[in-house]
Amino acid sequence: KTDNGVGLYVTPAPKLEEGEHMSIVLLQVRGVNKLSDQMDDIFSTTVAKVAQFYSGYNGEVFRGGRYTRGYFFRSPQEAVCFGMVVQVALMAVPWPDLSEFPPTERNIQGNLIYKGPRVAILVHKSETIVVGLNTNVNSESPPKSHKSLKSLLGRSASDKVSAAGSEQKSGNTTRDSDQTPPGVSGTFTTRRSFKFKSLTMKKAMLAQNRKSFETHAYSGEGVTQASTLVKFVFGGQVVITEAVWREVQERLPRLTQVVSLGLIQVPGIEEPQHLMEISAPGISERVFLDLEANILEPGYRQSPSIDSHLVIMFAKAEPCPLEMYPKENHVELEALHREAIVLWADLVRDLLKQFDGYECKEPDPGKFTLAFKTMDQALAFSVVAQVRMIHMDWDV
Repeated sequence: KTDNGVGLYVTPAPKLEEGEHMSIVLLQVRGVNKLSDQMDDIFSTTVAKVAQFYSGYNGEVFRGGRYTRGYFFRSPQEAVCFGMVVQVALMAVPWPDLSEFPPTERNIQGNLIYKGPRVAILVHKSETIVVGLNTNVNSESPPKSHKSLKSLLGRSASDKVSAAGSEQKSGNTTRDSDQTPPGVSGTFTTRRSFKFKSLTMKKAMLAQNRKSFETHAYSGEGVTQASTLVKFVFGGQVVITEAVWREVQERLPRLTQVVSLGLIQVPGIEEPQHLMEISAPGISERVFLDLEANILEPGYRQSPSIDSHLVIMFAKAEPCPLEMYPKENHVELEALHREAIVLWADLVRDLLKQFDGYECKEPDPGKFTLAFKTMDQALAFSVVAQVRMIHMDWDV
């Protein structure tokens, strides 16, 4: 960590203890083959600043010969807020040249909904993320063209101080390619010393020219799943997995728009994935196509047409009756109630497939708005749901 006012706050790399989960956010720019160096620097700096605010750590994610910008968080709520704020922050950036990006778009009121790069963002949570330490980064590291995020957050602490200081001055900075280890870019040298509160640039130079460079690399099944799913996300869209949704659905910022994308099956992931799309206020009018994946259960964009007759149903689980029990049992009871709500939600979604129903939304855990094509289907769903609940194994 640098002194206050010196440069970047370097978030410690999150690590998993047994039984813990970690949240990963992957970002990919759509619509352009490659950003110019200037645009990539602006983009990377903007994303890094937002990540600092939410205590995100930029780790190495490199699969299939392609670099993906990845940030790691201890809290899924911070990861989700990071993704939504990035989409808004990128529109506020004074881009020097917008010709590299798709055209700017406004809604019918004239308000911006797109400006700058179209970034696909995927938020996932998993306990199967492996944290390793890269020393003497080799040629399998991300390509040198992706230098900005590494220079901001991906190197050792002394290198980060050096990079932060070099950005504060104007000019007098050269890229020293001869001293760049294989696979590491963004090494800076300077022609004069700049005084920090507790560290001089000269000392930072000596520290950064060491032969050993350390970065944290993330791998494992959780990273593989996220890397696979992000390919299905459109530019400008923020998509979260079901594991993240269950953690954040009661704690999202006000006016956040949530859209179910349905249950999908994608190659490379055995279990079907229930995905949700979230949008920050002001950009919720962005329009996206259907996911290019095998949709097992319909989402919002496959909803029944309003041109035909529909039967709408509201179904919800009762809140936990805490007033009936002593206060010392409330924490345990609330935990058991949450587990029961999950079983109820699974039952609802299972019966929807059987009776050709559609899940409009689940604004609160266990509270559903459903649609059916006929009254017979709706009534059959209701009766079978009640019977199934009587015979369910409520071992919670």
